[in-house]
Amino acid sequence: MLLRPPQDGLEGVPADGALIARMPVYGTRDAGRGLWKKIRARFKDHGMKENRIMSALFSISNEKNDIVCMLGTHVDDILWAADDESQKIIDRVLAEFDIREIKEGNFRYCGLDIVQDENSTVNVSAKDNIEKIEAISYPGDSQLTRKCNEGEVSQLRSVVGAVSWVSRQCKPELLYRVSRLQTVVNHAKVFHLKEANKVLEDAVQSADIGLVFKGGAVKWDNDMIVLTITDASWSGEQAVVRGSLEPLRSQKARFNGLSGSGFIDGDSDNVHPICLTRNVIRRVCKSTLQAETLACLWGVESGVRIRAAIADARGLLGQDRKIRPDWEEVSAMTMRHLWMTDCKSLEEHLTASTLGKVEDKRLSIDLCSLRQDIWTNGEEELEILHPSKFCDKIRWIDTSIMAVDCLTKAMPTDFLVNILQTSLYDVTPDPDSTMKKVKKQLARAKTPTETPKGK
Repeated sequence: MLLRPPQDGLEGVPADGALIARMPVYGTRDAGRGLWKKIRARFKDHGMKENRIMSALFSISNEKNDIVCMLGTHVDDILWAADDESQKIIDRVLAEFDIREIKEGNFRYCGLDIVQDENSTVNVSAKDNIEKIEAISYPGDSQLTRKCNEGEVSQLRSVVGAVSWVSRQCKPELLYRVSRLQTVVNHAKVFHLKEANKVLEDAVQSADIGLVFKGGAVKWDNDMIVLTITDASWSGEQAVVRGSLEPLRSQKARFNGLSGSGFIDGDSDNVHPICLTRNVIRRVCKSTLQAETLACLWGVESGVRIRAAIADARGLLGQDRKIRPDWEEVSAMTMRHLWMTDCKSLEEHLTASTLGKVEDKRLSIDLCSLRQDIWTNGEEELEILHPSKFCDKIRWIDTSIMAVDCLTKAMPTDFLVNILQTSLYDVTPDPDSTMKKVKKQLARAKTPTETPKGK
């Protein structure tokens, strides 16, 4: 970057000369990028490994391939956890920069309040940001069906945008309600303003509740697995198409996290969430199976990326600048990936010895892609029961204990909040739900089959 000298000139600089900036200049467009590139270079010079899956993540692993340090960067904000030896490396790197402050145990990071207690349990919330959001103001005697004016739409946009950020960061139980409001913001009516204020009120009342990562609950050893939970609701949503709302869209949701191996053969274990999100499926789905399949594909791809990032941090994907071409197969052999769905037909299609027939060819291709992840690993064919401790497995769970059900439809969120607060997930079916299904099955069995006349 070239800088023009001040009008009164600088000693030793010609009047028509210029200054070359050797470091990023604060306030310029690429200042943040320039600073990050310098920090990145220093970390690599001191032996930290840049993750080739998630480029803002750095790590150190020991001779046993155990991760002893992980460090994440966000422009000029840095968050890390390290053992004593790795901390010395980080201290040497930070000593080369003018660091304003370093906080440990209780601090704010990128708008989030992070607190670690004496048991190493980490609580993440956004209470301060939530309480700063102002409710929407509108005449109290307005008809609920009245179309909002420009000022009210602007307020709605502001509230929905602020609560949306909070829900994505640490309050996923609000995701579905916020997404519904985002869809209709350009066609808002007064009852949407009322709903937005109700969502904000609920967020304020539970502002100190966020994500909890229980210390020691998930051990980073060879038994740790990636857990992916997906769900979908069929044809119950709206989407904006060429400026108008169109119905019959489907919603998908996923939970990606880390867990112990208790879910492989058991019904409960501790979990640490990494990502909870939802989205409207762009493709119009012709069936529940298609919606559930697309949701599963979406979640599995994210889980595969998380597993590969951990494998790379452990130094298992090679040391070359470019990642090895068989990175998916190698990472699959180092860590298991468990998929959970409440769609029995999807689970049956994927675990059957042969590909079942479906009318839609695109759906058949998607199912075949998922089956490939379960049945093969590179050129090696696997048994569906997975006697080894590696690769992928799908498991059906009852809808009554589906963790992300509340991200696809309007319903109570207590079950999900409890999982996030306790770091414990139990997939034992609810007895009442099981009894209802048994009664439905018996009722179907007792229904007489009508015989066509003449036969």
